Amino acid sequence: MQNRQVARDRRHRRVRKKVRGTAARPRLAVFRSNKHIYAQVIDDVSGKTVASASTAEKSFSGAGGTVDAAKQVGKLLGERAKAAGVDTVVFDRGGNRYHGRVAGIADGAREAGLTL
Repeated sequence: MQNRQVARDRRHRRVRKKVRGTAARPRLAVFRSNKHIYAQVIDDVSGKTVASASTAEKSFSGAGGTVDAAKQVGKLLGERAKAAGVDTVVFDRGGNRYHGRVAGIADGAREAGLTL
């Protein structure tokens, strides 16, 4: 189990060397746990979080560890980002494979009108 975490951390560091969020095109960062999924739109230049959403919020109902829940979170994040004036983001999958819940976040954000 420890080797999987080390490998994910290594992949995440490798991706983060190339992916940088700016004010014009912030970074959509995804964190996935067993129970929940979290997503943030981050401006790395100023170090500010523009918008965020997760299944751990009190307003979220239903199971947090499903692909449908991830799509709902992506849609909610996309709406919040659009309200903050963000149209285009760069996707940071956090060292996870672009599959399942991580892809669900991206699909939901696209449905809300964000360009990835």
